[in-house]
Amino acid sequence: MPVDVLRVLSGTVEGGTFRSSAKLSRAQAEALLEAAYLATAANGDLSNEEATAYRGLVPAIMALAGEKAKSPSDTELRALLDKFDEKLRHSTPNERLVALAPVLDTTDLRDMAYKVSFALSLCDLATDDDEADFLDALTDAFGLAARVDELTAAVYADLDPGDLEEPS
Repeated sequence: MPVDVLRVLSGTVEGGTFRSSAKLSRAQAEALLEAAYLATAANGDLSNEEATAYRGLVPAIMALAGEKAKSPSDTELRALLDKFDEKLRHSTPNERLVALAPVLDTTDLRDMAYKVSFALSLCDLATDDDEADFLDALTDAFGLAARVDELTAAVYADLDPGDLEEPS
């Protein structure tokens, strides 16, 4: 069973650190999506589980920016990912995180970025060293070191225990 990243986002928005009455700007929504994409791209292998979870994440985050919540078409999703890939052609993932930090300018937004990125790293049930290094870089860039254990525990609390089991 795939990791339910939307459950993590929902827990963050509705009952967690992000107030559901708050709205994101389009730039903030795109920054969250870019951070999430960087997490999925950290090991150079976008698994089917990560791609499926990311596709579901796009409308949920864009809805927080007041956009219509609809799943992106293949063309729309490819255009968004190409936009992020183009930025990576000119900088490293760590440099992109540093550039995203001022856009994700509140503790709530940075918490959300970490939690969604961490949850995405669990999707294929194979978090590797590259993904762990990326999460460490995100933690540093967003100033989350003092709370990373709390945020990680919150992600696990939001997941269904079956999410982390290999399919039989």
